[in-house]
Amino acid sequence: MFILTIPKELEDAARIDGASSIRYLTKILIPLSKTMIGSVIVINFVYAWNFYLWPLVVINSNTMQTAQIGLQMLMTTGATRNWGIITAGTIIVLAPILILFFAVQNLFVQGIVTTGLKE
Repeated sequence: MFILTIPKELEDAARIDGASSIRYLTKILIPLSKTMIGSVIVINFVYAWNFYLWPLVVINSNTMQTAQIGLQMLMTTGATRNWGIITAGTIIVLAPILILFFAVQNLFVQGIVTTGLKE
């Protein structure tokens, strides 16, 4: 959807300057779309990482459960909960999402800063 908002005149100007389709894609279209690509990567990773229901249905062995299901089992088993282990498990499950977010954070900041600016 984002690509549809890029003006057609930009492609026409690139063609007049002698850019091929591949050059227009690599030098103009992808750099303009970096923020959107980063957002899609983060959203899809978080979506896939936090699957809960599908692994619960498919996996039969307790030794192959995902970390999210393991956290849920820690919360529901036993009368007393060991909050230290639950907190450590939550941090371990959250760490890859935070690492990915901080890795692409500059794309988000760049997208916010350049929104609405004309060059």
